[in-house]
Amino acid sequence: ALCFKEMLSGCSGPGSPCRVDAHGVVVHPGQRHSRLVAQVLLSLISVAVADAESDIRLQTLEQLSEAFDHTLALQDCVRAVFPALNDKHQNRLAAVRLLGRVARRNPACAFPVLPKVLLQCATELQYFHVPKKQKQATAVLGAVVEAAPAMARPYVAALLASSVERLSDRSQPPAMVTALLACVGRLVRHAGDADLGVVRAVTATVVGHILA
Repeated sequence: ALCFKEMLSGCSGPGSPCRVDAHGVVVHPGQRHSRLVAQVLLSLISVAVADAESDIRLQTLEQLSEAFDHTLALQDCVRAVFPALNDKHQNRLAAVRLLGRVARRNPACAFPVLPKVLLQCATELQYFHVPKKQKQATAVLGAVVEAAPAMARPYVAALLASSVERLSDRSQPPAMVTALLACVGRLVRHAGDADLGVVRAVTATVVGHILA
């Protein structure tokens, strides 16, 4: 965290040519300056994401705030985050949220990997029978939908149907039911007009769990 703060401090002094836009993103003018900042940020991400300590990897992802988005959206920086998609659960969630955020600036680089994560989660839900793993897959799936709703929209109907089928299984543990309901909420929020029939079918099941 200190490294990232020190990095930004050099771009926010009185004589700095950098500026902060309306979204709080630090914009680095000049090719030489931008390249230097990108190299430093890329080195920090590459080293931290590969660190042996899971907490350090997670803190690194969480410290990459919107202030870095101008540089984070560069192809090399985006790709440096990809290994975290196969990390521990909380690190996967942080990586998904980060990639969804920077995808608004560089969709060509960040978006292609997110459908793979979504399909991986759907596969884990189908074939993993350990409740903890299923709960984690559901949480990551919901995070992908929340982070990149436009990308996820073609999958919403199928994901809703699958979630409702699982909710209909009354043997699901409470933690799994909670995760599924949260996921359904995200899916419904980003459903399109073509998904209204599925959304109506979801209602009865969801209400039944809420009243149970």
